[in-house]
Amino acid sequence: MYIQDHTRDLTIGRGTLIHSLYILKKEDTLHSSNFCGSLIVDDRLWHHRLGHLSSAKLQHLSGILPMTKSTIHDHCEVCPLAKQKRLPFSSNNHLSENPFDLVHLDIWGPFSVESVDGFKYFLTIVDDCTRVTWVYMLRNKSEVTKIFPVFVKYVHTQYNSIIKAICSDNAPELAFTQLVKDTGMIHHFSCAYTPQQNSVVERKHQHLLNVARALLFQSNLPLVYWSECIQTAVFLINRTPSLILQKISPYEKLFKKKPDYNFLRSFGCLCYVSTLVKDRTKFTSRAEPCVFLGYPSGYKEVMNLNTNVISISRNVIFHETSFPFRNVPSNLPTEDLFHHTILPMSTLVALDTLPVHHTLPNHVSASSSASHSSATSVTPQIV
Repeated sequence: MYIQDHTRDLTIGRGTLIHSLYILKKEDTLHSSNFCGSLIVDDRLWHHRLGHLSSAKLQHLSGILPMTKSTIHDHCEVCPLAKQKRLPFSSNNHLSENPFDLVHLDIWGPFSVESVDGFKYFLTIVDDCTRVTWVYMLRNKSEVTKIFPVFVKYVHTQYNSIIKAICSDNAPELAFTQLVKDTGMIHHFSCAYTPQQNSVVERKHQHLLNVARALLFQSNLPLVYWSECIQTAVFLINRTPSLILQKISPYEKLFKKKPDYNFLRSFGCLCYVSTLVKDRTKFTSRAEPCVFLGYPSGYKEVMNLNTNVISISRNVIFHETSFPFRNVPSNLPTEDLFHHTILPMSTLVALDTLPVHHTLPNHVSASSSASHSSATSVTPQIV
């Protein structure tokens, strides 16, 4: 009796039928050295890397990404848990003529579980023309009055442009009365209890939370790390082809160049980070086990599984099919995660394997005794 792997059409052993049971002959079993795996990533792994991207959008990237299969991934058990919805609401799909002619604003909060940095509120900014999303994390709603003027200056400096109009709901924190007068911008308000009139940012919330839930369910990380899930979702969605943009990504629409997908890895997977030479002796380990937490400020962020310190490093080996927290009892609550829209922003990080600290611009610090600080992050991060 031959036992075969039909996907590769290879004989892996011989057996004898004894009383309705096949007994494998050990001496005839082929050595494991005769087997090898493809180094080309299959479509399911890209599905994980891109935050559980839909089949249609992954198919659009099939000519760019190296995939072993010509068909898109089979049923994914994570996608229905994270993305299945009840009733969609419509959008007018209007696009402004130029970037920053109109930006949409919204605040969500408070969330019942504080992030590891103590954030509960979020300011979300979506450009109507490119649909690029910026997110700012807040501890209090009042911080918006300081953060949005910083964003206005950021747009002027980095994109040589000015914001002509903004659209928000009637939240008093988003009035910006004096700023509107000083800059000459127009402020459009939606009617009370009519979120559909602010549908661009509302639908962006839905998309971000779909991806964030998928990443959380995939990694099984403790809920206090939900902010890392959403930060990664923001990063990925800005690089995801959009139907309203004729199947190009917001990143490409704004920067006029295609994003790089080659450095993406599966969120929450196991990885090993090389230890620093200065910390080594002849008999110390050369790497530490970590879990991958996303791309703040464009770097790969990892958390040491032994110390829980969050850091970045260029010397990382990823094992994308292994998820360390999968063996931990599920921490998912019975109620809906993020029952309202949540949009945190990426955070500043220290260099190499130093612990991460969130801080104000031009004041980045690091400490070996903690993995997070208490300062508010006010620098926009989308790429």
